[in-house]
Amino acid sequence: MSDSLENRVEKLERKLRRSNLENIFMFGLMAVMWLASIVLWIRFNPSHFVKDEAGKVRISAGSEGGNASVGFFDAKQHMRLIGGTTQNGQPVLYLLDLNDRKRIGIDLHPGDHPFQAFYDWQGNARIMLKLSPNGQPSINMSGRRGKGSILMSIQDDGNPVLRLLDKDGKTVFETPAP
Repeated sequence: MSDSLENRVEKLERKLRRSNLENIFMFGLMAVMWLASIVLWIRFNPSHFVKDEAGKVRISAGSEGGNASVGFFDAKQHMRLIGGTTQNGQPVLYLLDLNDRKRIGIDLHPGDHPFQAFYDWQGNARIMLKLSPNGQPSINMSGRRGKGSILMSIQDDGNPVLRLLDKDGKTVFETPAP
């Protein structure tokens, strides 16, 4: 690979990492603001529903099976955003499409490790951004039905890793070599 191509790839990787971290931060900030306002509303509104002037539910809040959630509905009664906590106290936030399918998910895995996923129409996570327990960032892009993928990460020593897997899950390229 020529020196200028290596520099361009490195520059593109830095921009991608920075952009992804900025997206995670912005979604997290929005989630905190929305959930904080709903928590205050729930404390002072025992009905757990907010309706618009036409009587349509726009916000619902509840708890079932140890999971607590708040849902936001558009004017046509499509739930577009749901957030809450799991039985284990793990926070989650999902943006939904008009068919109630999750399209973007943000959560903290056990141990409070950030995770963000972008879902296709069938509900398969196609792009995943995460930080490992030791703070190692990674991006995983998967093909349809999980066939074929590209994994980019940064090792603990600061070295980048790029791994390409074919449709059968076999590594076809990896740098640095294992």
